[in-house]
Amino acid sequence: MGTGQAPVKRYDRALRDLIAGGRAEPGFVVSYEPRLYEAASAYEHFDNGRR
Repeated sequence: MGTGQAPVKRYDRALRDLIAGGRAEPGFVVSYEPRLYEAASAYEHFDNGRR
């Protein structure tokens, strides 16, 4: 097993097409949707390992 940055550019277009075509629904992995004005605080919490 390894860790590190995901190779986003390798998969982003294929994933976009799956989502747009209704063949993938990634919403189940989203646990929190902050408002735009909460973005800075949300990133701070994420960086600190908090929700």
